[in-house]
Amino acid sequence: ARLDLKEEEAQVAVILFAVFPTAYFLSVPYMETVYCAASVACVYYLRSEKFGAAAVAGFLTSSSRLPGMLLIPALGLYWWSRRREWTRRQRLGFCLVGAGLVLGLLLFLGLNRYYYGSWFYYLEHQKKWGVHISWPFHGAWNAWAAYPGWKIHDRMALSVFGVLFAVLAVPGLWLVSRARGILDFSYALFSVLLIVCSDFWLSPPRFLLAVYPFFLAIAPWISRSPIRLAGYLFCSGSLFAVFFARYLGAAWAY
Repeated sequence: ARLDLKEEEAQVAVILFAVFPTAYFLSVPYMETVYCAASVACVYYLRSEKFGAAAVAGFLTSSSRLPGMLLIPALGLYWWSRRREWTRRQRLGFCLVGAGLVLGLLLFLGLNRYYYGSWFYYLEHQKKWGVHISWPFHGAWNAWAAYPGWKIHDRMALSVFGVLFAVLAVPGLWLVSRARGILDFSYALFSVLLIVCSDFWLSPPRFLLAVYPFFLAIAPWISRSPIRLAGYLFCSGSLFAVFFARYLGAAWAY
């Protein structure tokens, strides 16, 4: 955050991330912790031109979760936007980072092949949950269509909050496009497309946790008003408590 923001704004960005409604996934046995740390580190070290560290972080990003592959096209657009500025050393470093991302993806797919006999077992497993690639926002219709048949807690968790978070990602993209560079915007764009192009919106609040440009984009605006910060902390912190309590009670909470 300090690469682009003032000190106070950078601190607010970290706070916004830490109290996001599904940030409790950072302290439970899911891959969000590794994925978030690795993806942010990859971008940070790339922009700091520490290409070896960025390549290692990229490898961890794409090998920890399949959406890590989204950094590949995002970095491609970043390279294209600055292709006339790169020195030979920078081009070689950029290729090293790209290789790290590709190798991590191959490891992820290779483990699928080794243990389950299919390179894309992960996608096949997702289909058991009813998750398929579809037209954007088709998942919103499916969530509301299934709403009457669910218990009240599942209605709130799977349809109301799921649809709400996914829909809010659209104006969030607009804000990122105005406040961030091509690297952050392209990564956020591809991440949101992956979320909304599913016919069953299972975990939008959890997946949006990993879209770090959202927090960087809103931090300057929220940091300028104690009321805005307090409002965010109250609303987000309340949902954090509700979701975490459901998780601890072995109920679905993204």
